[in-house]
Amino acid sequence: MKGTIKSKEDVERLFSQGRRSTSSSMTILVCENEVGTIGRCAFIAGKKLGPAPFRSRCKRVMREVARSLGAPWKGFDVAFLARKPVAYKRHEEIVEQARKGLLKLGVMDERR
Repeated sequence: MKGTIKSKEDVERLFSQGRRSTSSSMTILVCENEVGTIGRCAFIAGKKLGPAPFRSRCKRVMREVARSLGAPWKGFDVAFLARKPVAYKRHEEIVEQARKGLLKLGVMDERR
């Protein structure tokens, strides 16, 4: 994925100014970006989830979900925060939860 949020300031801006959508598998944070046309994503799995291999798996799952939904989305910074069930649920179920959250936040339209 090309557009990745790497700076701590951008992640903090998402947490402070971004809109949220929460499901059982993940929390999605969205903020219109200052760059304008370039869409960027971040995949976050905190240490509360468990050991490093488990957190890596959660991020891989979320990365694949975002890719299947057409990420990066132009004009938006999007952060996916993992919750424990993301590693255990079926791919289709996680994609549907993410799609609903992104529709609610106005990142995607109904066509996808």
